[in-house]
Amino acid sequence: MTTETKITEPVDCEIWIAMNEDGGWVVTNDEGDALTKLGEDEGGYAGRVVKVTVKMTRPVIDEATVTIPDTAGTVVVQSEA
Repeated sequence: MTTETKITEPVDCEIWIAMNEDGGWVVTNDEGDALTKLGEDEGGYAGRVVKVTVKMTRPVIDEATVTIPDTAGTVVVQSEA
């Protein structure tokens, strides 16, 4: 596998959503924190927790290599989309 392939492979992101009886909700990345955060942020006496797995690719930073000549003058660099 090349480095570029690894960067563009999706990553599994586990997201835990907790909702109370009034429809108030919170999102965390830890199951154990979901109900605690729900109680602290939204209140309520009953809660439901659901795990959602999202496949998402990492951001990629575009790179360019430019060689500046030793001669005097102006160098214009244009990019194409």
